[in-house]
Amino acid sequence: VVSALFFSIRNITHKRYFSQYGGPQTMFYQTLVASLMLCAFIEVPVYEVSNHDLLLILIAGIIFTATPHSLFAASLKHLSAATAGLISCLQPLYGTLLAIIIIHERPSIMTLVGGVLIVSAACFETWSITRKGRQ
Repeated sequence: VVSALFFSIRNITHKRYFSQYGGPQTMFYQTLVASLMLCAFIEVPVYEVSNHDLLLILIAGIIFTATPHSLFAASLKHLSAATAGLISCLQPLYGTLLAIIIIHERPSIMTLVGGVLIVSAACFETWSITRKGRQ
C-alpha cells in the first residue's frame, strides 16, 4: 500500500511538473535522484565483476528497466496519471503469463484472483475514459 501511494504521488507529480520533458530525459533525472538517495544505504562488496556480469547488468538496466520506464514517462503526456498507473499495474499480470509460458510455473488461486481484479480495474478505467470521450 505504501509503495502504491508513492507510485501514485510520482505519477501525479510527473504529470503536473515534468510532462513537458521527454521520457528519456525525465527517466535520467528520476534515476539520478534515486541513485543519489540510495547511495547512503548500500555497501559495495569487494570482489571482481566479470565482463559477462557487466553485460547482463547493462542489458537488464537498459532494455528491461530504462526503456519501459522512459516509455511510461512519455505516456503521461497523453494519459492521465490514473490511467498510466492502471496500465502499469498490468506488469505483474504480464510477468505471471510469461512465467507460465517460459518456465511452466503454476500460479496459485490467489494470484489468479489478483490478476482478475487488476484486469477488471484496467478494463473499467478504459471503459470509463471511452465513455467520457463520447460525451
